[in-house]
Amino acid sequence: MKALQSPLISSMAGGLAFLITWLLTLQSAAPSIRPPAPPAAHAEEAPRTPLAPVESWVYFNPEIDQLIKELKAEKEALTTREHDLNQLSTRLKTERKEIDEVAETVKRIQAEIDKRVVEVKADEVTNLKRLAKTYASMTPGGVAGIFRGQDDSSVVKALTQMKEIEIGPILEAMSAQGPAEAKRANELIEKLRLAKLPPAKPKS
Repeated sequence: MKALQSPLISSMAGGLAFLITWLLTLQSAAPSIRPPAPPAAHAEEAPRTPLAPVESWVYFNPEIDQLIKELKAEKEALTTREHDLNQLSTRLKTERKEIDEVAETVKRIQAEIDKRVVEVKADEVTNLKRLAKTYASMTPGGVAGIFRGQDDSSVVKALTQMKEIEIGPILEAMSAQGPAEAKRANELIEKLRLAKLPPAKPKS
């Protein structure tokens, strides 16, 4: 007990207790300050991150590129052709309209001509010849008076069966009856010129 009470022993015991306490403290703090261990020589290399997959159409393909160019060219050609066809359709519609207008004009003129043209049918010739002989036996003034009460078609049909030497005096007599009959005489001359006669029967 006296040895433990010695100052030297007490100092040594205190120093030993401090040393033990310091070592324990150092050991508990070692993991946080310990430098990282170098990688082991035999450790496997870390796997590399795989590259993102590339879509198949990203790759350049000469055949597909040529096909795309041809399709574009064909589309442009079709667009141009469609434009040309539209222009042609518009032009044809305009021309068709003009043709229809011309045809309508011709039809109208033909109708007017038909009104002026007197057609003598074959079954009328016999009676007309008989009537023409009757008129030829009368005075021009008398025939002009009869014609005044008839329509132009009937007069022209009768005149077609008369001779020119017989027609002249009758028309002259009509003109002497006044301006209205003189004008009608001129119209009768034009209608007589345009009159259609049936084909002549062949001589047996």
